[in-house]
Amino acid sequence: SEAPSYHKYRVPVARGNALNVSVHLQVTHYEILDHGWKGGSLAVSGALSLHWTDERLKWNNTLLALNNKCATTSVCLFADDIFTPSLQVRTEVRDLSSKVTVLSDGRVFWSRRIHDKAECTTTYRGAGKNCSFALLDKNNGDRINYNTLMNNGDESTGMVIHHSLNLTEYKFNKNQSTVLIRSGTFEDVGDNDEGEDVFTGMITHEVKFQLDFGPLEKECNICGYGEGVLEPNATLHDYPLSWLEVFPNTKGWSCSEIDNLLLQNVSTSEDVCLNGRASFEEACCKDNSSSFECESQIHTSLLENNIGDNTITPPDPSQLENDPSFSSEDAVDVQLNVDIQHIIGIDVKTNSLQIQLSLELEWFDPRLSWEPFVGGCHRASFRASVWRELTEIWVPKIKLINMLQGVQDLPEADASVQYNGRVKWRRTGILIASCDLTGIENFPFDTTGCYMDFGATRDPLSHRVNFVSGIVEFSE
Repeated sequence: SEAPSYHKYRVPVARGNALNVSVHLQVTHYEILDHGWKGGSLAVSGALSLHWTDERLKWNNTLLALNNKCATTSVCLFADDIFTPSLQVRTEVRDLSSKVTVLSDGRVFWSRRIHDKAECTTTYRGAGKNCSFALLDKNNGDRINYNTLMNNGDESTGMVIHHSLNLTEYKFNKNQSTVLIRSGTFEDVGDNDEGEDVFTGMITHEVKFQLDFGPLEKECNICGYGEGVLEPNATLHDYPLSWLEVFPNTKGWSCSEIDNLLLQNVSTSEDVCLNGRASFEEACCKDNSSSFECESQIHTSLLENNIGDNTITPPDPSQLENDPSFSSEDAVDVQLNVDIQHIIGIDVKTNSLQIQLSLELEWFDPRLSWEPFVGGCHRASFRASVWRELTEIWVPKIKLINMLQGVQDLPEADASVQYNGRVKWRRTGILIASCDLTGIENFPFDTTGCYMDFGATRDPLSHRVNFVSGIVEFSE
């Protein structure tokens, strides 16, 4: 029973020194919680063990054996009945029914389950992740010192990862994973711009657990090492400029040819591996696992944090644009690609051309970029429209200047957004152009021509958009 002189709210300070509390975490589970917004995050579960000495809880084993014919070396007590350090997970509700083990020499051992969110940053040039979460003690000031000493006094890393845990496409780096302990003053108003706690007020202790995941250093492939299966005969239509800058001779290659190129020349830790997967996995890979959860989460995070209601203002130019004069004050480059599918008819009476085509606009919007986990979703879809009330993202406003039936009459379609902010918006339909037909004076030996003139609308922000001629293709 509780001794009359025992006060559970008092730190058991011995001889005026601060109480030393050892911290140890055994991680038993982690999984991806956020798939890439600002680096993403993991849900981490495990057992947190704390060890300290409370001399008020000591007893004499020898004397107890003489009086009761037995010697008791340890007892179990409810954690709420004695002093326990106030080291708390930010989102945790303290379990008052948890128990501690107390030894006869006053040593106390307390183990409890925790579950927290570890925020991640991208490392190893995009191929790794460093994820961390912190426990805080705001109540005990300078009366406590936290450390990672073991029971025998030896220093440890303070953290153990269960050997069966695995994060797809990553390896856990034990030597780079660590526990950081710091003390200072704390302003209880949130985080700074880097997402770290601001220490400017009351004395607080922070114990931060950092988990480091590096690249597998395996041969790169298109479909990754998850559940994706290569479809070698799948048809490829799109070879991004960022890919062709590295492998200029691969345009027209099949999925299996590009996959073999990656396997023989690229490792998973290289930037081009992520680029290749993002460019070709959608067309080349059959994946039985659903990507809905990943893409839905990325979609929601980007809209809530980066775009919001701002679908009017064009993005700042991206450094990924193929623009040697790039600067933050330049206009955003929008590439116009046309895939002519069918010439429906030429009317010499009205000087008009009716044509079925796919009109594709391509640009970079840094507001729509994220840092995916390797093997995660590298693209997401967004509702796109020239009508503000219908679109989720900013889209360029372009028109067929010599139109009888113009771009605004093309059916609506979603835009596909890649992790690096590359947006592709492709709409297919019928346009009717009014033009001066050329060559008809040589009928029936004429070669008739008609110019289709595309340009910006009278949007007040059109000066911030630079349309660039792209690819003209003729589908069979």
